[in-house]
Amino acid sequence: DDRNTAMIKKEFLLSKLRLAAELAIKTEGYVCEALSAAMAIGSEVAHINAVATAHISEISRALLASADASALTETCARDLLTLTGKAMGATFENRTCSNGHAVAPDYMRQFLTNMDAGLKQMLPKSSSSLLMGQSIAMEDLTSNSTGFRFTIGRYKMPLLSEISSELAPLHSGSAGFSFRFPSELQQDSRLKGQSSVNVLFGAFQRAPNMNGISTISPAVSLTLATENGVALPIYNLSRPINITIPVSTQELCSGAETTLYSGRMRCLHWDEASSSYHSDGCTAHQISATQVTCMCTHLTTFVIEPIINPPNCAQCESGSFMQQNCTSSSDRVCSACPANSTSLTGSLNKNDCQCKSGYSPQTGSE
Repeated sequence: DDRNTAMIKKEFLLSKLRLAAELAIKTEGYVCEALSAAMAIGSEVAHINAVATAHISEISRALLASADASALTETCARDLLTLTGKAMGATFENRTCSNGHAVAPDYMRQFLTNMDAGLKQMLPKSSSSLLMGQSIAMEDLTSNSTGFRFTIGRYKMPLLSEISSELAPLHSGSAGFSFRFPSELQQDSRLKGQSSVNVLFGAFQRAPNMNGISTISPAVSLTLATENGVALPIYNLSRPINITIPVSTQELCSGAETTLYSGRMRCLHWDEASSSYHSDGCTAHQISATQVTCMCTHLTTFVIEPIINPPNCAQCESGSFMQQNCTSSSDRVCSACPANSTSLTGSLNKNDCQCKSGYSPQTGSE
């Protein structure tokens, strides 16, 4: 049909652009022109398939890794975020559920690794012309809903302990975002002699599933760079960084995720080494139905995962019988034996219920 034809054409065009991006001398002008071309090709989320998403990821990686492009204009940076947001939106729209659980799209592992690295590379390039105290705010201008919202700012040192920021919600009815650094960060030896520090903070609305469970938050990224444009990997802090992230359970898979959701959540971060989400170094704090504050000892991209209980398949207690067996997406159902009767633990049907001493099945009485 027309949609499949469009997908094939977009995939082909992006493959050619990917090859060109890998071989070209990538000046600032070329990077911006290539991103603009990729934007035009991938403008319709409905026409981006898994292969096209992979091409978009590799195009962005090749362009941002260039040492020949030391700066990116605000327009160019916004195109990069828009392109990434489109690919993530397409992955969400094409997601599938099996037995009530989200199916992990394996091709997104490299995508998320490239995205996380790309944002770290974008920060120094996009903040190179900022003055002390200046910031730029970027959001999705291509659709009715906000697919992303990011801010890049240059903050005075040594006041890093006072650096915090808030972002407006991505859509109406949602909570906003915020972060706050601990004072320990300003003692980092890599920041000695620095008069300022650059901070990137933002979120993409559609965080892809990667653990077999649908995430219930946007993908939120926070990263630092020195005033000279050197990225600052942050990890193993003794006092955590606070990142507040909005959540919603409306798009969990129907079945196991909706029926077995415990009401509890945990904070995850993207681990590049294992290409997967991990919870180490992060704890969930101040949990509500609309947002979670993650306390994390490092910087990267973060998401919120709902904790799904395993189905209850335990034996029915004495005095009851198995009305319905458990499944992968539901608990077993036990029903009480009729009046004046009882059963042994693990009874499987109503016939296992026997009259109590002194009662008969005919009368139900003594």
